[in-house]
Amino acid sequence: MSNNLRYLSVLFVWWFYFSAALLSGRAQTHKPNQTKHVGIAHLQDMETRFGPHFTSHLSAGGANAFHIAQVLSRTRVNGKSLRPSRELHQEMMARAQSKLLAGPSEAGAAGANGLVRVNDASFDFDSTRFTGYTQSETSSAWCGKNIVVGFNDSAAFAHTVLQHQAPAISLNGVAVSHDNGQSFVGLPFVNPGPALNPSSGFFDSQLAGDPSLVCTDPQQFVYASIQTQIPVDSQGNVLAAFAEMAVSRSSDGGVTWDDPITVAKKDLNFHFLDKEWLAVDPHHPNRMYLTYTDFQNHGTESDCTGGSGDIGGGPDVALEMVSSKDGGLTWGSPTRFGRRCALTVFSNLTGTQVAVGPNGEVYVAYTWTDDGGRLAEIRFRRSDDAGQTFGPEIVAGTAVPAATPVAGGLQGDFRTNADPTLVVDNSSGPRRGMVYLVWTDASRHSFQDVWGGFFDFNSDPTFSFGDIVTSRSLDRGNTWSAAKLVSPVPANFQGAGRDQFMAGAAVDVQGTLGICYSDRRNDPNNFLVDHYCSISGDGGNTFRDIRETPVSWTPNAGTDIVINPAYMGDYDTVSTDATGARAGFFSTFQIVTHGNPDVFALSVEAGKQH
Repeated sequence: MSNNLRYLSVLFVWWFYFSAALLSGRAQTHKPNQTKHVGIAHLQDMETRFGPHFTSHLSAGGANAFHIAQVLSRTRVNGKSLRPSRELHQEMMARAQSKLLAGPSEAGAAGANGLVRVNDASFDFDSTRFTGYTQSETSSAWCGKNIVVGFNDSAAFAHTVLQHQAPAISLNGVAVSHDNGQSFVGLPFVNPGPALNPSSGFFDSQLAGDPSLVCTDPQQFVYASIQTQIPVDSQGNVLAAFAEMAVSRSSDGGVTWDDPITVAKKDLNFHFLDKEWLAVDPHHPNRMYLTYTDFQNHGTESDCTGGSGDIGGGPDVALEMVSSKDGGLTWGSPTRFGRRCALTVFSNLTGTQVAVGPNGEVYVAYTWTDDGGRLAEIRFRRSDDAGQTFGPEIVAGTAVPAATPVAGGLQGDFRTNADPTLVVDNSSGPRRGMVYLVWTDASRHSFQDVWGGFFDFNSDPTFSFGDIVTSRSLDRGNTWSAAKLVSPVPANFQGAGRDQFMAGAAVDVQGTLGICYSDRRNDPNNFLVDHYCSISGDGGNTFRDIRETPVSWTPNAGTDIVINPAYMGDYDTVSTDATGARAGFFSTFQIVTHGNPDVFALSVEAGKQH
């Protein structure tokens, strides 16, 4: 790269973050009594405390929470005279619940190849033609004939905020199937609970997405997500601010949801809790574990002091886990298993996942990104005492982040990551206890890209194509196999390369491994997207690919004003029947049709080719 181009690249990055800081500074000058949404708009003030590049470290749900604070500060539907209207909400919820209780006869059928729409499409253009609401970033739980799917949902935001159907805000979407995933009924939103101060007339609590779901039997489902609570008095003065993790429980197969239960709670002025993951002990269903990332204003805690205040002196970060012994009703104090101070603009420590092994051992995995965003390490720890303490940190694998090494945006202008998926074989088969990690690694194939240097001024200009890779451990995570390609580039592919991203994985009751992911193998221009599942019956030695999408689809960024335009989501998941009654996999993912992002699903039988 020429010196002039390097100079322009550096100048652009500094101008971008200076502008972001300036805009953030202006945003916090809002007057509390000018908006009904003052409590959530308080997040704008918090963003400036953590630094101008803070939200680039966050998950899709976390970043959207701050983006929505900006949206709310500009909305015209404000003023304390607007009270939540429960009538429309009750009518919509009752209609959905009656469909569920009526059984499959009133539900829509799956498509010819078994592909079924999960969310209710009638919500997508409800009340506006300026945006097709986005459903993305999926998590599912499957117990017997009942399957519940959670997702980030801007339509839920519209129902709770713009249409005032609830006293608090929900970005949590949910859809429920009582017929083995052949059809789904979508609910308008997950119950966000009551207002903290009902007399104030201001929204002061929000469920902010990033779903993670588990079930313990066909009736009991638990839905974890980010929560923020900012109590406000009747004059619009912020009284406090809390960053939280919460779980919502259903005891009727997903038909109704209790008020959220706070799992972890910290001062939002100095902390933001992000990217949670929930796991249940398959042999002791009342034992649950939840991990999350605690982003902190630098110097908040005594072990992270000093450092510079410039653009490189970003937030501190800690990884923590809490546990429950009563099915999620109550939760213990956090145990910390990861720590970094003063993140730079391109470093990060996040992406936690948790899983439980056959003997109750608790596994966690996460990603450390360093070297200016050019190298990621997949890290792993094990607890043999139900999460009270953890063994040594092990580097299980490495990755070069996909796309441009520091910008991280795929073709189509949405981001990706190298965060791991962690699963354990809890079957009674020969590989019982085997632990798998799955992630995206772009170290094998880079393309010389004339615009790459505009984003990456410390190396040659490139676009790096990501591959889904997997590694396994036979000794409870002490050692790991070399990373193996799940589905290499087809021999007949004619383009420069193809992206693979957002992999989910699971092991079914027979010990079969399923890895499902987005893939651009069918487009030589590397733009159109499909979804594939790769199935292995021999512990990941060999795989057979199943195409889940009948046609390729076009990603659309920036079409939904509620959602941060850089996010198509950070993950999709694969679930298996937690009751062990049925083998196979249930895969959920986003498809964009006519510019409208929706969630679809497919039941994948290990021995069936679609």
